[in-house]
Parts: sequence; structure tokens; C-alpha cells
Amino acid sequence: MKSSLVITLADEVTAKLNGLDVDGKKLSAVRKLIVDQKLPAARDLFCICVPHALESKIITRGKTKERIVAVDVGIFKRCQESEIADLVTLTENVGDLLESATYKTGVVLGVEYAPIYDVNMFLQQGTFFARLSVNFKVFCK
Repeated sequence: MKSSLVITLADEVTAKLNGLDVDGKKLSAVRKLIVDQKLPAARDLFCICVPHALESKIITRGKTKERIVAVDVGIFKRCQESEIADLVTLTENVGDLLESATYKTGVVLGVEYAPIYDVNMFLQQGTFFARLSVNFKVFCK
């Protein structure tokens, strides 16, 4: 059976992040289809990649489809308030690296940050959380 396009791209993003050194910190990433609520309690920096969206339209008479696929990347770390500025910078650097990377399945259209970090999660759980969406364009028949 053919693998899902959005899951394939999420796996590619996960592979790019795993072991990547960003600002002197080595990233650990997993692809999840369902995000466990216990994950934000982790003390180590880690990333979760989640297939997010798939939109398609036929763009030529030859039935070629253009698909827009999004993969969300959550960056988590239990931290002190003094670490937030460095983690925001790390998040931007991760986004830049993902945006400039080459992927087998699609071409990156851009990276969106929403939120660049979640203040409420930090205040309630002491956990830094940032979400970036990597948006891809894929052509297929």
C-alpha cells in the first residue's frame, strides 16, 4: 500500500531534526499522530512532528495535482523563565534550517510560527512550547 503523503513528509522533517545540533543543543524528534498530554512534562529539549494538513487541486488537463501539505513541529522543554529568550532564538533557527533544507517529497513554501512560544503553557506547567508549521508544495499524478 502507498504511504500517506503527509505522513511521509512528517517523517522527512523528523529525520532532518533528529540529532541536529542547533545553538549547541542536540535535538531529539519523533513523529506522532496523536500527541500525549504528558509529553510537555519532559525536562529535555525535544520535538514532535505531526502531519497537519493536506489540500489538493488539479492544475492541468493532464490531471497533475498540486498538493499543499503542512507538518507541525512542536518544540518542548521544561525550563526556567531565564531560558525562554534562548529557546525562542533556537525555535527561529530550527525554522530557518527546516526552510532551507532539501526534501525528497516536496518543496518548502515557508515556515509559520504559531505561537513562537506559548506563555500560558509556561505559566501553568513551567514548559516552553513553540509550534512551527512547515508548508510544502508537492506535485503528483
